Amino acid sequence: MAPPRRCPSKVPGCGTLGMFMAGLLASRDEAGATRLSYLKVQIAYSAPQRMKAYLRLTLWLASSLLVAGCTVHGHPARKAGTGDVAFRLTWEGLSDLDLMVLDPAGDCIAYGSRRSKSGGVLDIDCNFGTESMCEHPIENIFWPKGAAPAGEYLFWVHAHTLIPAGTPLVFRLQLLRGKEVFWSQDRSIHDADEFQGPFVYSFPAGEGVALVEGSHVRPPCGAFYFSPAE
Repeated sequence: MAPPRRCPSKVPGCGTLGMFMAGLLASRDEAGATRLSYLKVQIAYSAPQRMKAYLRLTLWLASSLLVAGCTVHGHPARKAGTGDVAFRLTWEGLSDLDLMVLDPAGDCIAYGSRRSKSGGVLDIDCNFGTESMCEHPIENIFWPKGAAPAGEYLFWVHAHTLIPAGTPLVFRLQLLRGKEVFWSQDRSIHDADEFQGPFVYSFPAGEGVALVEGSHVRPPCGAFYFSPAE
């Protein structure tokens, strides 16, 4: 890079300046925490030229953040699937929450097993790695129209990673019938590896969702990486 241009000493308002711009570098460590770095920019222009440089850099940064906010997995944001029934989990930030659903046939859907024999699909799974970070994280498990088996569905929320650790995280849990929200509840989770649930819903005749209070039942699709309940 060429050294910064120096202005003639007799030109008013001209001199060599060091300016720091908050240049966002979208690198992440293994824990998924965002690292912010700063790009040192040296500018040696007159006052009007410095103002133009500020404006150009501000516009560039704003446009970059706008584009980044419209993508998931480096691609245009995907629309969460709907159908006979959909189970949806949303939250904010860098934490990684997991949604797990056990269908009436005994098949369990989670990030380790994304499809069931009955047709259920985990179609969106955010924040499980640096390539899957989402501006507005979501997990969505749904059965297409005409595919969902009748009976009881059990579902859980699991805190795989909380960032920052030790800080309660508010999340929203929803059940949709078609594109309509049939049931919605805001809750908070406090510790990594914490489970909430099971919640139970009877399809298609169920009038609501209930939390099975005091239950220590864990989802069978989590058995390969979670210790048994005490």
